[in-house]
Amino acid sequence: MLLYRVYDLLRTKELLNRFSVADFLTHLKYIFKVKINDVWHLSEVTQKTNDLLETLNLPIT
Repeated sequence: MLLYRVYDLLRTKELLNRFSVADFLTHLKYIFKVKINDVWHLSEVTQKTNDLLETLNLPIT
């Protein structure tokens, strides 16, 4: 069901010609939370991934 929600989100934003659901999930699998001095931080996110998330209005926090 999650795959179809992502598919629908990509379809409504007209991004299916640029990204497949697998491409979208590949971008997300490289986002990590890192614990430094007992504080959790978000790892660096590539510009392309960040642009995709902003276009889809999906916060990663």
